[in-house]
Amino acid sequence: MSAVDNPDAHATQARPGSAPTAAPPAAPTPEAAAIHRDDLLQRVEHDWQLLREVAGAFTDDWPQQLALLVGALASDDASTAVVVAHRLRGALANLSAPAAADSAARIERLASAGDLTTASQVAAVLHAQLQAVSSELSAWLGLA
Repeated sequence: MSAVDNPDAHATQARPGSAPTAAPPAAPTPEAAAIHRDDLLQRVEHDWQLLREVAGAFTDDWPQQLALLVGALASDDASTAVVVAHRLRGALANLSAPAAADSAARIERLASAGDLTTASQVAAVLHAQLQAVSSELSAWLGLA
């Protein structure tokens, strides 16, 4: 198992006289991965503490950001929708979550163009993608 799959690689090896600890779950297949782990590790220069802090902040914040986005779309507030979609796009790009970042970018473009109906439909897709990104980060990094 590579360091990409296991941030605590040193902790999974058994010490003499002790039982080995359980290895974390295997990495998802590339086509199912919500995040690109290798890219993300390079972004944080393999600083696991920084990665956990950034991922923790994201997992804490995305539900509020999504609620703001959905609320803006429901109330025909295109300017707020653009700002929030842009914020989510940036966070997702920084987390190497390209599919979700692309959805947020699409919402940003649609809201800028005034197509809030389609933007709302894409927001439902983004919601599922945000859940997948958050779940994958939490499982990979052991976030509570």
